[in-house]
Amino acid sequence: MAPRVLGLPRGEWTMRALVSLGFALICASAAGSATISCGEGGPVAVAPDPAMAHQICGAAQQASDLLGRCDIQAPASLTITAVGETVPGCIGVYHCGEHRIEVLTPEAIEEVRRPDALFAHIPADRYFDSVVVHEIVHALYDDSPCPFATCVASSEYLAYAVQIDSLRLEDRGPITAQAPLDKTISRDAISPMILFMAPDKFALLSWAHLHQRENRCAWLRGVLDGSILFDRERP
Repeated sequence: MAPRVLGLPRGEWTMRALVSLGFALICASAAGSATISCGEGGPVAVAPDPAMAHQICGAAQQASDLLGRCDIQAPASLTITAVGETVPGCIGVYHCGEHRIEVLTPEAIEEVRRPDALFAHIPADRYFDSVVVHEIVHALYDDSPCPFATCVASSEYLAYAVQIDSLRLEDRGPITAQAPLDKTISRDAISPMILFMAPDKFALLSWAHLHQRENRCAWLRGVLDGSILFDRERP
């Protein structure tokens, strides 16, 4: 079976994209001119230039700090590469089981992202950082137990919620202002169907749902240990 990937999409997902997401064979290679270690226990960053490689390390540290607030350790032994192109339709991709992440460079992001997307108002370099955070969370979830063929909704729930939390206040505000915090969001509102048909809505629901929990850290750990799932057995 070809390796699975979990990616941050450019626009709406389709069922065809779902098949691609689950079973696509990834052949892209990234030829970066700068490779640096982000410190002991941190990832290796690969980028077209040293400044971008250091930027990747900064984003990885941010992910580690956010997860550390809940005593959750960020995944080790990752390679994070800034690339000019990756899986079609995705801005960032985690290659499941390979400890490898690819993220479009800020320049490539600027060329492909939709002007009406949820994160479109964020400058590309800062959005790039948040995508690195998003994919690191996917890498963290990769070892979580899943009783189904895939637990993509559970993984994306975590990734989007932490990604939005990683944003600067001026970048996060326009997003969270759209979140439906005026009503209680049920667990059933978070589903694979919403993810595939309306990923921006899914992101908002995920962030809002998590922030309505009395103990956010316990909830995060519950998703990671498999006791909380947003996926369902297919009929």
